[in-house]
This record gives sequence, C-alpha cells and structure tokens, in this order.
Amino acid sequence: MKRLSFWELVSIGVGGMIGGGIFSVLGLAAQHAGPLTPVSFLLAGIVAGLTAYSFAAFSRRYTTRGGAVEYIAHGFKRGEMVGTVNLLFLFSYVVMLALYSYTFGSYLSADLGMYSELTKRLFAVLVLVFFAALNLRGAKVVGRSELLIVATKLFILLFFVVVGLLLAPGLPKGSVPPLIDVLLGAFLIFLAYEGFELITNASEEAEDPVVNIPKALFTSVAIVILVYVLVSYVAVSSLNPAELFKYRDYALAEAAKPFLGTAGFLLISLAALLSTASAINATLFGAARIAYVLAKEGVLPEAHRGPWHGITEGLVLVTAATVFLVLFLDLQGIAFLGSAGFLIIYTLVNLSALRMRKELQASGTVLLLSSLSTLLALLVLVYGVARTNPAEVTLLFGVIFLAFFVETVYRKVKMRRLHMKLWREI
Repeated sequence: MKRLSFWELVSIGVGGMIGGGIFSVLGLAAQHAGPLTPVSFLLAGIVAGLTAYSFAAFSRRYTTRGGAVEYIAHGFKRGEMVGTVNLLFLFSYVVMLALYSYTFGSYLSADLGMYSELTKRLFAVLVLVFFAALNLRGAKVVGRSELLIVATKLFILLFFVVVGLLLAPGLPKGSVPPLIDVLLGAFLIFLAYEGFELITNASEEAEDPVVNIPKALFTSVAIVILVYVLVSYVAVSSLNPAELFKYRDYALAEAAKPFLGTAGFLLISLAALLSTASAINATLFGAARIAYVLAKEGVLPEAHRGPWHGITEGLVLVTAATVFLVLFLDLQGIAFLGSAGFLIIYTLVNLSALRMRKELQASGTVLLLSSLSTLLALLVLVYGVARTNPAEVTLLFGVIFLAFFVETVYRKVKMRRLHMKLWREI
C-alpha cells in the first residue's frame, strides 16, 4: 500500500482548513476588526499553531487514527467526559456542514442574481440533500481528487492576492477598532483554521509518521496563515469594512470586483462553490461514520436493525441536524457555535497534553501557553457574543449540557440494563 507523503499530508491539512472558511467568514471578521482584519486572522492562526504543537506531541507518541478524541481520552481517562467530547465533536462537524452549505447557497444565489434569505437557504438545503443522497448510494465524489481541488483553490486565492496587491488602491480602509473587537473578530472566525488536526487521523497511512505528521501540522498551519492574512489584507484594501459586512455572505467575491470586475466575482465564486461542495461531501462522509462509531462504542444508542441502520442512520441524523441549523441560524450564529465548539475541544487536547507532558516529552511551557491561548480565546468569544447575541451563548451552553446529559443518562441506563440481564441469567 502506498504511504502518504509529506506534501500529501500537508494537502490534507490545507484542504481541511480552506474548506470554506475564508470564503464565508471574511465579512464577519471585517465587521469587528475593520482594517485590522488581517491581524485577526493572524491571531487566530497563532492560537491554531500553538494547538498544533499539542497534536504534534501526541502524534509522536501515538500512531493512531483516533485524533483529538483519543488524545483527550489518554489525558483524562473519564468515560463521561470522553463521551461528552465525542458528542461535541460530532456536533462541531454538523456546524461545519452548516457553514459549508450556507456558504455554497450564498455564493450560488449571488452568482445567479437571485440572492435573498429564502434562496440562499434553499440552495444550502438542496446541496446538502444532494450530497447526502450520493453518500446514501455509497458514492464518495471527491475522493482522490482532493489534491487537485486544494491546488485549484489555492491558485485562485493566490491569483486574487497577487493581482490585488498590484491593483487594489491604497491601504486598508476604515477606522481602527478597540482591541476587544479585534480579538472577537479573530476568535469568531477561528473555525476557518479547523482542519489541520485531520492530518493526525492519517498517521497509520503516512510515511515516517513520527517525523512527517508534526512537520505537516506546522507547515499546513503556516501556509494557511499566510494565505488568510494576504487575502484579508487585499480584501480590506479593496472594500471598506462596512461594504464587506454588507455582502458578508459572499464578501470575498465582492472584494474582487473593484480590480477584477465581474470576472473576478465569478472566479472567486467558482473557488468557493468548488471548495464548499467538496467539503460538504467529505464532511458528510466522515460525520456519518463518526455517528456510527459512537453508536457502536456505546456513546449513542445503537443503530436499529432493518433497511435504515448503521452508517445510513448516522447520515440521516447528521443531515437533519444540519438542515435545522441552516434554516434557523445566520452566518454569525453558525460561526460562533463552530468556533466555540472547536475551541472547547482544542482546549481539552491542550490540557490533556499538558497533563502528559513528561510522557510526551514535550515542553510544559509551550503546552501551558497553548492551553491558555485556547481557553482565553473561548472566554473572549463567549463574552463578546453575549454582549449582542445572548441567545447564541444560551444555545451553546444548552448543547454542552445536552451532550453531557445524554451521555450520562444513556450510560447509566445501559449499565442498568446490563445488570438486569446478568441478574436474569443468574
């Protein structure tokens, strides 16, 4: 079996991060950070890079497909916590699916000149149902073409950067906002960096994983930081923050208009549609299997027998939950839940690594810094959103409570049934 090379591993990380993030959250970052939007992307990237150190430390010690959930299990060894994290991880995948679908619907409706709340959500649901139906038939559309897709969208983004730096007029526009708004902008769009951890899931298929997995983690994060900072710099030099926020659902395409015209709008839209479509398919494929594995491992109720069971049942559950988010949340709500969810998971990974620093032979100072960075980012995010959208914060805490409640109650019910079965057998 051919092993994954270093650059193939990097493409997994870069492809995971640029799945749709920069195409969807640029306007949100500009709303809060204004001309300092590139600084927000840089700060979020630094937090991601520090967390990548924890993943790298674990990857040198454990060659496994388990990734974040298994790393947390090694550090905490508590069934309820690990089960709850599993459910939060699944929920975070659902949120990312909602983001990709919402972005696809926004760009497609704008391209067709039919942009409205109704049409963007309609197209979002249709593309989600389309790929769910393909997955039900066992078709993994993207598959081996991921490297080509990553190369194509990187080429389009770099073309946008090069032409923009040459033709976009002047420096970033707008007044400098308070530091808290720059930080809020950074951590609200943190989910744009979600995906580098997928590299660790390929540990068993990688060439020399002890060396290549850590290198690929840091390289992929560094590449994406550079791309995001340059792209956001050109965007805020092209349009002022108010305009970027006005067209926030497809802000990057709108930012290409001043120096590339309608052709630039369509080119960026093409990259967004290609990127989000492949991300929807790949994430559906993975999330359905996560739901199935959780059921098999006892975190969720076991799938029922019959024509709708196993991975199919997980796919239907994930698709239905995603449709609910797409229909009832706006872009900021989706971004907040996604960023907060992954910051929680990454904080637990960092704390787990910190607890195991001697076994992992990693720097306690760096691990402490990575733990503090994700924790503080989460606190700033929750505080900032609570000021204007307390309902979204309530929803986040409701999801966390529900995950813990479901895991705790189900575990107790399962054990009680097991004891009753053993008692009857005696």
